Amino acid sequence: MRAASARRARIAEEAARILIEEGLTDYGCAKRKAALRLGEGEHGQHLPSNQEIEKALSVRRRLYAAGLTREQIQKMRQVACGVMRFLLPIQSRLTGGALTAVGPTAAEIDLHVFADPPELVAFQLLDAGIDFDLTERRLRFKGAEPSLPVYRFEEAGWEVHLTVFKTDDIRQSPLSPVNGRPVQRIGLRELEGLLEAERCAEHSQMPEPTLPAR
Repeated sequence: MRAASARRARIAEEAARILIEEGLTDYGCAKRKAALRLGEGEHGQHLPSNQEIEKALSVRRRLYAAGLTREQIQKMRQVACGVMRFLLPIQSRLTGGALTAVGPTAAEIDLHVFADPPELVAFQLLDAGIDFDLTERRLRFKGAEPSLPVYRFEEAGWEVHLTVFKTDDIRQSPLSPVNGRPVQRIGLRELEGLLEAERCAEHSQMPEPTLPAR
C-alpha cells in the first residue's frame, strides 16, 4: 500500500513539474505524460487524482512564486492593463497567476482574448512590430475541449500569453482542471479598479510626515 502511494506521489510530482516547466494546463495530459516518463504506463492503476497533483503543485508554486513580491505582482497587473488597452477594441480578460498570485504560471501574464477570426490578434501585434510565437492550448468547457491558439511575447520583462477565444466565449469561462468550476478572470475596468484600490491602499499606509519641533 505504501509503495502504491509512493508511486502516485512520484507521478504527481512529475506531473506538477511538467505543468510548470512545459506550460501545460491539462492535468490529465500531464499525469499521463508523467506516468510514461516514469515507466508506469499512461493508463496505469497508480495515476494520481487532480487533487494530488494540485497538492504537488502547491509545493512548486511556493518555490516559483517565492521571489515574487507584492510590488512585482502589481507590476504584472500594470503590464496586463497596458496590453489590454493596446488590444482594444478587441476584448480581453486577465486570468492566471497575475490575477490570483498563485498557480503553475504565476510569473506569466495570462490573458483570454476574444476575436473572430483569431488572426485579428496577430495582425494587431504585427502592426505594432511585436515579435511573437504561436502555439496552442487545450481548455475544457462543458461538453467540449477545444484547442485554442496562443500568442506569446515579452512585454516589460514579463512573458505574456494571449489565448484567443471566439467572441461568444466571453460569456463562459473555461473550467478549472482541478475542481471543474469556471476559472476566475476579470475585464479591463475591473483590473483598473483593482490597481486603483492598490494605489489607495499604499497611500493610506504611508506614514504621516513629522513636523520639526519648535
